[in-house]
Amino acid sequence: MKFLSLVWVIVGHSFAWIQVSYVENVEEYRADLSNSFFSTLITNHTLSVANFFLISATLTSYTWFNKTRKCFRACIRIIHQYNLEKPTWYSCSYWLRFYRHRLIRLWPAYLYSLSVLTFRSSTAMYHSIWSAGDPYVQCIPHWWQNILFINIFGGNECLGWTWYISVEFIFFAFSPIFLLLLRDKTMYGYVLSFTVIITSSVIVGLQLYVNNYPASPLPWTRTVNYDPSFYKVRFP
Repeated sequence: MKFLSLVWVIVGHSFAWIQVSYVENVEEYRADLSNSFFSTLITNHTLSVANFFLISATLTSYTWFNKTRKCFRACIRIIHQYNLEKPTWYSCSYWLRFYRHRLIRLWPAYLYSLSVLTFRSSTAMYHSIWSAGDPYVQCIPHWWQNILFINIFGGNECLGWTWYISVEFIFFAFSPIFLLLLRDKTMYGYVLSFTVIITSSVIVGLQLYVNNYPASPLPWTRTVNYDPSFYKVRFP
């Protein structure tokens, strides 16, 4: 599933970005994609991101339930010997380790990428074709939002593609609420899960209706960072 979702992401982005500088008849290209039923597999490629959220949530819940079941049912007699702790709503030390494990996985590579793209790769991108997309200019005042995974609440100014990391970590931060309810009071856990799903779907539907958005991200447009005059000046 992860492989197919990754292919879907690559194909969708390829079709989306090819119109920036490689297609002369852009309007005809967009019309073909808009009018073809099978093109919805491409134009709705953003839905593939939801698959990664689903995979992450499934792995988190599966590993957590599997670990707690093995440790606290089959090995109940050695809990004290290995200083194991059955997670509850008040198990602060357990949940701190729970979050620490995720931070250890995310922060090293994230900090390295953030520093390299801000202080080194930005010089390679400093060109009129990407004049508004300089990570050095955008990340210097906003890098801390990325580190704290709150950049989606601040306009996502620094490295826009990192929005996924922020959203995924926020979902992970709230996961104990669902995990504990599903373990201790399963019915309440089901109710909460379905309520969140239905509420989020209704909110998206209302946004589409109120703002008159299309159901799919069409018509596709050029990125706001792209300077179309670049090719006019340098490639007459």
